[in-house]
Amino acid sequence: MTVLVLSCLMATIGLILDVLMLMMFLRAVTSWFPGVSETPFGEFLFTVTEWVITPVRALFEALNLNVPMIIDIPFFVTFIILSVVSSFI
Repeated sequence: MTVLVLSCLMATIGLILDVLMLMMFLRAVTSWFPGVSETPFGEFLFTVTEWVITPVRALFEALNLNVPMIIDIPFFVTFIILSVVSSFI
């Protein structure tokens, strides 16, 4: 019984991580199109994904690595971390 519960829990966590990574991917794609970020869909993607990116941004700022760039490095670092964690689940 415990193995079944643990298996279901791991599957649920994996699904949540996959959906979060999909939302992050959609956010990255929509950022290439001007004005999409201000739509309700763009704001939804920002709200759903920013909470997980914020700690990585804070770490970059604490390490003084927050150099202005065209590419959002904390975003990609977060995506990679989620991908690695998802692959272990």
